[in-house]
Amino acid sequence: MDLTQYALYGLPALAVVTSIVGVAKKTGLPTKWAPAVSLAVGISTGVGISIENGQPILAGVAIGVLLGAAACGVYDLGQGDKQSIDETLEEDG
Repeated sequence: MDLTQYALYGLPALAVVTSIVGVAKKTGLPTKWAPAVSLAVGISTGVGISIENGQPILAGVAIGVLLGAAACGVYDLGQGDKQSIDETLEEDG
């Protein structure tokens, strides 16, 4: 399977899922619901891409779960870096 198929109109699917969840959080989505939204968007994206590329839907669900989980991790990683930078600035400040 060629992984370049898992792009949504030229954009990497992981970036699309992460962006959608980030926008949802900024518009008031409670943090506790972010993983569920991330998985739902990831699965929807994965299924859509698999249908578009003629792949089995189950493959799209599997890729979607990985996309959603990775999007949660990418977002949390970014938040961790922000917190550590803020702490460093407070210590130096």
